[in-house]
Amino acid sequence: MDGRNEASDEVRRGTGEESREWAVRELVGDFPNRKGVPDRSRADAELIVDALLGAPEPWLEGWQRQPGCVLAAHRVVDYARENGFLHRKGTTGWLDRDGRLLACAYSAHERLIHGVLQRTVADVEADGWARVNRSAWQCGFRLSEAQRRALANLGLGVDRAEERLKPDWEPPPAAAPTPGRR
Repeated sequence: MDGRNEASDEVRRGTGEESREWAVRELVGDFPNRKGVPDRSRADAELIVDALLGAPEPWLEGWQRQPGCVLAAHRVVDYARENGFLHRKGTTGWLDRDGRLLACAYSAHERLIHGVLQRTVADVEADGWARVNRSAWQCGFRLSEAQRRALANLGLGVDRAEERLKPDWEPPPAAAPTPGRR
């Protein structure tokens, strides 16, 4: 029998270290390829599990949210699957400047940014990330070569004439060093 399915109910419903490891293994082992190699990066799965495990349930807002109502390991796995997080074959998500697609389900872009990366849409757009949908993309800046290649691999063309009108993306200046004590 598969070791992933032998986890006790306490592990699946918990938020401790053992539950974290179970959730990471569940997400990494979801879609093994033909050679049995996981189709997902462990580092990406850890990013998602660490952000969501023990966090308030995202679908309970305002007065509905109760102090003890947090995401347990099995709900983290379900939430990640429902929203298409980590899906390597995905065609929707956020494309960073290095050409890495952080996949999500259609219309789950904000859930990925807010819930997992704990950033705002304005932050990632200012960082030059491109929002990718099934048949289109949008970015406020000229694309990097890595982004251009990634979009081509997804079958999305890049209109260089239109892109020339966009400003070049500049990395934000490094924070000024704080002066030391004298």
